[in-house]
Amino acid sequence: MSGLAAAIEASALAMLIAGTPHLYPALSALHILGIALTVGPILVVDLWYLRLARTPGLAPAVPVLQRVSLAGFVIALLTGAALFSVQAVDYAENPAVWVKAGLLVLAGFNAAAAHLASRRARWVGAVSLVAWLSIIAAGRWIAFL
Repeated sequence: MSGLAAAIEASALAMLIAGTPHLYPALSALHILGIALTVGPILVVDLWYLRLARTPGLAPAVPVLQRVSLAGFVIALLTGAALFSVQAVDYAENPAVWVKAGLLVLAGFNAAAAHLASRRARWVGAVSLVAWLSIIAAGRWIAFL
């Protein structure tokens, strides 16, 4: 794994990001925007699944919220991969990165299950809520481990 991480870190993309003033902070800001666009709408949908958001007329907005969340996820994924590339060797050895990656896989499977389940499946909202809040926590821990 360290060979792959070293190759990623030596890539043209990583060199461009590391060598261009203000690019890394700009990507970091976009990453945070992507996270906000992912998690904000999904939390509303999760509360709807859990029947804690009883706003009349929310049901028609759920597909729109899910699309906004998906767009945010794509932004966060692409910027996260770019940010990872700059310190890939260090990040590959960081347990918080692996926890975050595993939680992202869980959230993805849960999102797929949400499309197959009915709104009566409250567990979908509960799993999503815990997964996304844990992803945010794991992401913050990356800097401290």
